[in-house]
Amino acid sequence: MSVKRKSYSNEFKAKVWASDITYIKLESGFAYFCAVIDWHTRAILSYRLSNSIDTKLVVDTLNDAIDTFGKPDIFNTDQGS
Repeated sequence: MSVKRKSYSNEFKAKVWASDITYIKLESGFAYFCAVIDWHTRAILSYRLSNSIDTKLVVDTLNDAIDTFGKPDIFNTDQGS
């Protein structure tokens, strides 16, 4: 049985983004990885790795994505939960 995938227009590309931070355990502590992804394509639009978790990590990652792709219509995060 074959499964036919739906075809979507590129008009949705880079319109809905999400961001999250994950912790990476190292011998000497933690590293923090922040990424912004496009919900439609699942592409990583921007990412950063840092040895400290702070607002700058998230703001710089988001600004990189905006500088490259323009502003999204919707930006979703889990608000730190």
